Parts: sequence; C-alpha cells; structure tokens
Amino acid sequence: MSKRQGRQSSGKRNSSSSQSRRRLHIPHRSRHVPDSEWRRTYPGPVPPQWQEIAEAKGFSIVGRVRDRNHVVLRCRACGADTVQKSFALRTALPICGGCLETRRLQDAAKCGFTLLERDEMHHKYGHYRLPCGHAARLQFGRVERLAREGKAAGRAGFHCPTCYAARLSSDAAARGWTLLGPDPEANPNYRSYRHDGCGHTQRVAIANMITGRFGCEQCGTCWSAAPSEIYVLAFEVPKKGNFIKLGYSRDPESR
Repeated sequence: MSKRQGRQSSGKRNSSSSQSRRRLHIPHRSRHVPDSEWRRTYPGPVPPQWQEIAEAKGFSIVGRVRDRNHVVLRCRACGADTVQKSFALRTALPICGGCLETRRLQDAAKCGFTLLERDEMHHKYGHYRLPCGHAARLQFGRVERLAREGKAAGRAGFHCPTCYAARLSSDAAARGWTLLGPDPEANPNYRSYRHDGCGHTQRVAIANMITGRFGCEQCGTCWSAAPSEIYVLAFEVPKKGNFIKLGYSRDPESR
C-alpha cells in the first residue's frame, strides 16, 4: 500500500470514528433497536440521487448505518444528525431530531417549565419540571399550545398532580377525613376517604368534601338534615361595589 493510500484509508477511519461519536437522533418507532446497531456503518455508497433529494429538503447525507435502508441526515439549519429510512427521505419530509428537541426546550421555557426527558413509553409525552418544583408527565402538544397561546386569565397554566393531591388531602383533613386514593369506581370527580372519627371508608365527591355537603354513612347525620345557621356575608365585587348577602347554611364557613 502506498503512503497516499494509507493516508486516505486513515482519513476514512477518522471520519467514521468521528461520525460514531456524534449524537444520533433516532425516530421513536426505532428506539427499541440497540444503540450499537446505529453505530454500525453500512459499507455501500450513497446514491447521488439520494443526496440530491436530501439537499432539496434541507439535509445532507453523511453516511449509511445499520443496513442498506438507513441513512444519517445532517440538518443544514442546526447541524444535528438524524437517522431516517431512505424510503422516508424519498417520499416524505424528514423531521430533524435536533430542531424538534430545540423547539420543545423553547416551548417549555416559555411556559416556565424545564423539559427533563422524553417519555420512553409514549412518544407524544415528556417529563417536565413545573414551577412548583414537582415533575409531571405532559403531552408535548399541550405544552406547545400553552407556549403559543399563553395561560388563561386567573389560571396557573399547569396542573401539578402532586400539589393537587396535597390540596385534596388538606381539604379532607379540615373535615376530619383522610384521603386514601382514587375512586374505586374510577370516577375522576370522586375520591376514596376514611373518616377519622369512626374509621369508616367511603367514596365522596371532591366538591362535596370541600363544601361539607355529605355525611359519614356509618356514624354521621345526613348533611341535608343537619342543623343550619343564618349567616351574613359582606363582600366586594370589583368595579361593581360592596354587597351584603343574607343566607342559611349548615356550614357558613364554606360560603
């Protein structure tokens, strides 16, 4: 082998080694394939017509991997490498994994979230750190919509399951009950509770636990038959004035 041929061979090996060290974005339907498979180069040349198609779509083909059906596309916009099937390159507009990841990070930042990682069980979900400090599993589309449209007036813009469970537990404790968990009948508006007084467990509507419009089925009195009191409530309505309400309730504090 001549020195020139040796240098060329060495250059190819260095290029291949450099390629293997770069991060590869893998489409969600192919993430079950071991990473080592994507690092294995395919020796066949890249057909010139494939390169022309890639360039017309904003990419350049920098290699072939795994088998004859897969190519590595380098995005002209961000420089990221994404694996795609040659068939997808020829018949559709490939999605750049790097650009997609950047958009999701930016959407999360606009909402005050931090994108931690994608969900490995479902490609449309990711795990985020919320402003409250807890982590939650959210749809990418939901975060994208929130970033685009902004939060509704008077709303936080997100729902934290951990904070919500703590609030439900606090509401129950204020009524002398302990939150046990989800409704045994799978109704999202109900939860399972245990009465601190007698230990009885029953399902109660979340709204009723907040207002106290329920009774223990074992030791309590029906809430509608319990003694009630007259109350006077003074309040202010912005831009409308001050008002006084006279009412009758078993639990005036809930008013």
